[in-house]
Amino acid sequence: MRWQRCIFESAMSVDETNNLEVDSADGIVCCGIQCTDDLLCEMDRDPSAIRLRRGDIKNIGWRYGLLAPSPILQALFGAGLAAIGWYPLSFFIKWVRGGGTFPLELAFLIPIPAIGLWMVISVLRRGYFLDVELEGERKRVVFKGRPEAREVEAFVGAIVDRWGLRRNS
Repeated sequence: MRWQRCIFESAMSVDETNNLEVDSADGIVCCGIQCTDDLLCEMDRDPSAIRLRRGDIKNIGWRYGLLAPSPILQALFGAGLAAIGWYPLSFFIKWVRGGGTFPLELAFLIPIPAIGLWMVISVLRRGYFLDVELEGERKRVVFKGRPEAREVEAFVGAIVDRWGLRRNS
């Protein structure tokens, strides 16, 4: 399959000046993002990882900001889960303090507020990402780990040079 080129890393040399892994067959790799001759993709074992074809990309650039794809929606959904799960959690706390009978149905709802709070907190995660402009939409391709600004700049420069794209400003 075509997407497997994006998943499995091969032996690559390292460009010491910019910390980019370079291999003529597999392209350029930086912090989990690979640029080949015709694809820009996340290197992940998940088949739903982002894969963008060269012909679909108009402009490319890099930004620093929120990494969540839909931060407002995620924050609202997480707050809703936390609010809904507060009742079973408060009931559980009363049961631990005072004893009595605890319904088994509520036991399954106790982790819900923790999941909701995790979703709200994860919205605040910030980092570098590629801002890719396609026909009629924009995509965020998130770097894995914590790359430095000079590494991201060198990677975007290499993509622009390789594909002859314009940079987003």
